Amino acid sequence: MSPNNRPKKNSATRGPHGRKRAEANRTNLYLVGALIVVLLVLVAIRFLSTPAAPTSQDGKPVAPALVSQLVAAARSPAGYSVAGGGTPPYTIAASTPTLKVGGKPALVFVGAEFCPYCAALRWSLIIALSRFGSWQGLTYMTSSATDVYPNTHTFSFLKARFQSPYLTFLSDEIEGNVAASNGQYPLLQAPTQLESALLSKYDAAPYVQSTTSGGVPFVDVANRFIWGGSVYDPGLLAGLNWTQIGQDLAAPGANAVSVAIMSNANLFTAGICKADGGQPASVCQLPGITQLEASLPPAGQ
Repeated sequence: MSPNNRPKKNSATRGPHGRKRAEANRTNLYLVGALIVVLLVLVAIRFLSTPAAPTSQDGKPVAPALVSQLVAAARSPAGYSVAGGGTPPYTIAASTPTLKVGGKPALVFVGAEFCPYCAALRWSLIIALSRFGSWQGLTYMTSSATDVYPNTHTFSFLKARFQSPYLTFLSDEIEGNVAASNGQYPLLQAPTQLESALLSKYDAAPYVQSTTSGGVPFVDVANRFIWGGSVYDPGLLAGLNWTQIGQDLAAPGANAVSVAIMSNANLFTAGICKADGGQPASVCQLPGITQLEASLPPAGQ
């Protein structure tokens, strides 16, 4: 038989063993291909779901320009009227003595740098307190890169000082924002005896939701009002840096970020005004604040 007349090597001319080898080879190729696809998907998921490390700004002093933006938002006439996105407090029984430190009503904040709910709340609290005094020593901070709402941009009160003729501000940042290999965050500040007593009594049901009992953030306004847990969704700040959030605050009520932050700042303001006897009048007598004061829950609710 001449070479030109040789039968072609196709499946019809192979023996049964040849057909089996071909089928096995195809099966192996399919398995290898599927395995490669699975590995690529796993790598992509890991890459997309791994949060970035804490920013290099963490712990550094806040730029004066950003502090000025926060103060401007706090004192903007439009800012006082923003409402609808805030979380009302629990009101302590009227028979409870007002908490005073240094002869002034005291506002106590207990939080942690890793905590995204604390991160969100600090924006509102800084703005509210800027209506009653001035800040020094605020530093940049982001929440944990490995917790929910990773790397939420915020501030730390660890080195902060607040001066006011109307109230005393006490704060504790209990833990840092970078976990050790065992998953624990470093201890920064242990609560004082006063703060421990307040946490023991008021950071529990019925003063806070049972789901947040014993957690942070915790805010006590002069033993008149208690906020525990999240005051708004930290996801609103996802992907935004300090400058971008500051820009949103320049238009109070015009975007979801400013509504959430300013609404809660106004509720904190109303609580402070009610606790300190309505001082200063330039803040506490504004219509937006007096309306919120009237809407606060009655004592013991």
